[in-house]
Amino acid sequence: MSMHQNDRFDRIGDISTDGRVDKAMGSQSFNFSGIDEAYLPKYAQKHREQCSSAATPLGAEKSELYEKLSEGKVTLQTSDGLDVEFLVDFNAKVKERQESQQSQPTYHDELPTTSTSSEPAPLVEHYVPEEERREYGVSHMKFSSEEEKRQAQIKSLYDMTAETEKMRAKNKSAADEKARAKREKLNALRRRKGLPEIRTPSPEPEPEEPEVNLEEIPLPIEKPLRERERKPEREWDRGKGRYNTWIQKQRDERDEEFAPPSFYYQ
Repeated sequence: MSMHQNDRFDRIGDISTDGRVDKAMGSQSFNFSGIDEAYLPKYAQKHREQCSSAATPLGAEKSELYEKLSEGKVTLQTSDGLDVEFLVDFNAKVKERQESQQSQPTYHDELPTTSTSSEPAPLVEHYVPEEERREYGVSHMKFSSEEEKRQAQIKSLYDMTAETEKMRAKNKSAADEKARAKREKLNALRRRKGLPEIRTPSPEPEPEEPEVNLEEIPLPIEKPLRERERKPEREWDRGKGRYNTWIQKQRDERDEEFAPPSFYYQ
């Protein structure tokens, strides 16, 4: 080997375990097969010896011990009976692994219990005429095409409407009675303390709907035809009217001898 190659190996940095040479500005791979060991620096030979020691029985024992510690099969203790403190918490790693295995469902749990094929779910209809009419309202009622049955259905609709009105009036009277009892209880307490009583609110009269005469409603005033057909003049149409006027003026002043035939304008 030349001196130039020897100087090149002197400038090389650390050699990693896979035979790669790391420089200050990057990394470059070298194959040391075929190179005499005498030309390699001492630190390179020492590093290769350390890398080769991983295949020794001591390195195998270390890797086996690490696997047992990571799986929680072995616990190391000092002479005082205390657990050895490592930079890696092996107990926490074993606990995390067990929790992750328990949380993940197994393949057998995902399989169906019965071998019968699952039937498709029934379609959900938007409107079911057989259900209670109150769920949908009057607009969803389905009347029969037969006159007698149709009249019976209309009568049942009116009966349900009257029943609803009675229920509303009953609920309103119950609410008024409850409010009156509460007000009397408060008035008795206020009389004991010498405070003025709460007045009973007068019932609010229901607003009467005024009768509307359709003939009194004024109809919209129709605009004249000329105003409706009038359109705003566009910017690119300005001046065209004067041009057409000038053309018509020239045609009027033109001699009939030079005019086009009459069928030309038809």
